[in-house]
Parts: sequence; C-alpha cells; structure tokens
Amino acid sequence: MKKMINVSKLIIFYMFMIVFSMSIVLASNSISFAPGISFEYNILTTVSEGTTIDTTAQSKLKFNLYESIDEIYYNGHLVNIDNNSFEIDITGLHGETTFTFTNKDNDIVQFKYFLSNEDGLLENYELIKGFNLTSYITTYNGIKIIYTKKEKSSLDDLMDYIDLLPENLLENVDTIKMIPFDNHAKIAGVTKNNIITLYKFSKYSKNTQKNIIIHEIAHTWANKLIDDNVIDYYFSEYNEMINLDKNHVSHYAKKYIEQNGRPSEDFADSVAFYFINPYFSRIYPNRFAYIQNLLAM
Repeated sequence: MKKMINVSKLIIFYMFMIVFSMSIVLASNSISFAPGISFEYNILTTVSEGTTIDTTAQSKLKFNLYESIDEIYYNGHLVNIDNNSFEIDITGLHGETTFTFTNKDNDIVQFKYFLSNEDGLLENYELIKGFNLTSYITTYNGIKIIYTKKEKSSLDDLMDYIDLLPENLLENVDTIKMIPFDNHAKIAGVTKNNIITLYKFSKYSKNTQKNIIIHEIAHTWANKLIDDNVIDYYFSEYNEMINLDKNHVSHYAKKYIEQNGRPSEDFADSVAFYFINPYFSRIYPNRFAYIQNLLAM
C-alpha cells in the first residue's frame, strides 16, 4: 500500500512538472523576445535611394518588405500591400522628391529620388558633385541615359551603337552618364558595376565612339558573368585563349595585364572588336570562338 502511495506521488509530481514546463513554453511564446526588424529597415527599395528616375518611362516606384506588416501609410493614406510589396504612383511628380512612409506606431522612414519632368529635365540633380550642370534623362532599351545639352548631339549615335548589341550583352547596364568634359586621367570611359560614365563622348569620331561604348558595356557583361559563376574573377579560361592567339589585341590591354595580372581590359577590347572589326575572327580565332560561345549561352 505504501509503495502504491509513493508511485501515485511520483506520477503526480511528473504530471505537475509537465504542466509547469508547458506553462513556461506558452508564456515564452506570448512574450516577444524577438520583436522583429525595425520599420526603418523593413522597407526595401527596388531602385537605389538617391538615383534618377525617368518618369516618361516609369510611372510607379516599387518597394518590398523584409517582413510582413499589416499597415503602411504614404501621405496619410493606407497603401495596398500585395505579396510583401507595394507601389507608389509617381505620375505628375518631378524634381527632388522625398517619399515618406509611416506605420501604425507613427514610425517614419524616408527615401529621396530625382524625378524627371516630361521633358526629361532633372531638377537639382548633380551629375558631377560640385558642378552645376543642367541634366536630362531618357531611357532607351531599358537603359537610363543621363546627359547635358553639350552631349546631346551624340545621343542618337549612342542609341545606334546600343542597337548593334544583343540583349544578353546589355542586360546588366543600368545607367550611362555622359559627362561634358574630360576625365582628369584622360580616360574616355569608366564602368562601375552597372553604371557607365562617358567623358566628352562627342569629341570622338564615330568609329572611336563605337569602340568606347561597346568596350564599357563589355565590362558590365563581364561583371554579370562573374556574378553568375560563368567565368572567374581572373578570367582563367579566357587567359588561355590569349596564350593560344599569342598576340595582344591592343597596347593598352597588354599594359594592363602586365601591371595588374588580369586580362579584363583585353576581354573588353576583344568584345568591342568582335562587333566592329571584320578581321577579328581571323586574327584572334580563339578569342572570337570564346566570346561567340559566351554570347550563345
């Protein structure tokens, strides 16, 4: 009888411990140990803050949410959230514009953009920091082109050069900026990620212009090929093509390889020659075949 009582006590003790443990779990679930990401960081831009927007080509500005949220207000009005994203109508807006969003707790987050007017004018936008340059924007084949009146004469030619190229070569080009004066290092073009900057493009002959822009577009293409793991950072396979062809495509490309150990400039030059030099396939057959294979992917 005594053993039965002890067993009963033991059972009751274990039941008590189970109930106590469950109450702790339930209580912990009701307490927000991880309150979630703050409102400021929960709204993600699809267009980098501070950039330019061509309102003749784009009528809405899209934002994504990192975490789900029930209510977001823009100018005091509830926005429509669909699949963790929402859009703001920018029709009729222009100039330096700040978009302000709030939540039900009156937290605030703001994003600033430069919106063009119907003529493409970008009010208060600094094409080059510290210089008062009246700038315009147009969109061609999905690429934003920012220019001044001094470079407008070359705008149609630039579009013609873009038309020469296949879509996969262009898909990583976001913006082309046309600066109306020379680069301090006398460089005709510079590419950073998916933004190309051209310096005094109008001063060059059309053949040289064509070479410059395709060369810079080739850099954006190479960046994407590296990101997609199609080629490596050191262009290892392409370097084998250089060795097989035995000669360099340009003195500039040769010098860059000697100084930096990467054939990235040789690759960009070769892509340009692929499209504009009818003798490229004969002089550089291995480079030609390699680039042709990449373009076919």
